[in-house]
Amino acid sequence: MKNLAHRGVALAALSLLVASAVVGCATSGGEPQPAPTVTVTVTPEPEVPKAGELPLSDAHICGQVSMLATLRGNSSAGGLEAGVVSQAEHDAADALIALGYRYLLTDKRSDVGAAAHKLSDYVAATPEGGAVDLNSPEWHSLHAQLAQACTDAGSGVGVMMGFGG
Repeated sequence: MKNLAHRGVALAALSLLVASAVVGCATSGGEPQPAPTVTVTVTPEPEVPKAGELPLSDAHICGQVSMLATLRGNSSAGGLEAGVVSQAEHDAADALIALGYRYLLTDKRSDVGAAAHKLSDYVAATPEGGAVDLNSPEWHSLHAQLAQACTDAGSGVGVMMGFGG
């Protein structure tokens, strides 16, 4: 029986020795090693325009506005006020200019795009077949906000008056 007890103690001591050796090898130095740290960096995908949308620069939007403002200026001051176009021709030009503003290619990701979108929404809110009042205070306010946004972005709105006659 004594032999069996010694065997049990010896087996327990041997197990303890093996376990200590395994732990000692794993920790190399006697102190527990910190768990490895993994850093994952996620870079967000750039916002991709949806089908039919274009990533437009502020300069592009302001260029469209400059073209429409030039048409308006030449139709009004250069045409109607100079007596070169009739009221009916002027009104038809205003309708086409309003249509141009309604379908401005805009990109709401900038102040210019947001201001252009507001002006476009104003025109789109006009009842079908109704004329947009391009002389209303609201129109002038929205147009001035858009022109200021273009100026602030470094791409001012320019109007070229060149009505000949």
